[in-house]
Amino acid sequence: MHLVLVSKDNIHELDRAMDMIFDQWGDGFSSSKESKLNKIKSLILSDAEFPKVYLLKEGKKYIGSFSILEHELKGSALSPWLACVVVDKKYRGKGYGRVLLEHIEYVLNKNFSEIYLTTELVGYYEKIGFKLLKLIENNGKNNRLYARIIKR
Repeated sequence: MHLVLVSKDNIHELDRAMDMIFDQWGDGFSSSKESKLNKIKSLILSDAEFPKVYLLKEGKKYIGSFSILEHELKGSALSPWLACVVVDKKYRGKGYGRVLLEHIEYVLNKNFSEIYLTTELVGYYEKIGFKLLKLIENNGKNNRLYARIIKR
């Protein structure tokens, strides 16, 4: 199993990441998959610092994905954000979520001193050191705002 960072050289990989993301949360987005895909592609092709989209692959199989975004909450100065963490439905319940968390942990420790996320999940991200900051409302849903500070 290996982690792939989507870049100019493998931009076609972004399609599969977006398939998994929209399969999980598509009805919660205000824009279409094509619109989001085109926006993210243009940012990656322009060498923007964010987003960073990672795919977990085993051979030619796409297992999961996660992204690092510059901002997640409107009006917030907190940056960067862990977002769109997903394991493909075909591979859920088989331990791949834990493998994905290990890869996220590696990326965080290697590249960031702090990172934030919002989620409805309780207990999942604490496994890799996220601490609850506060309960918030995000896109009309009750969410939890977490931070991960990496000491160097």
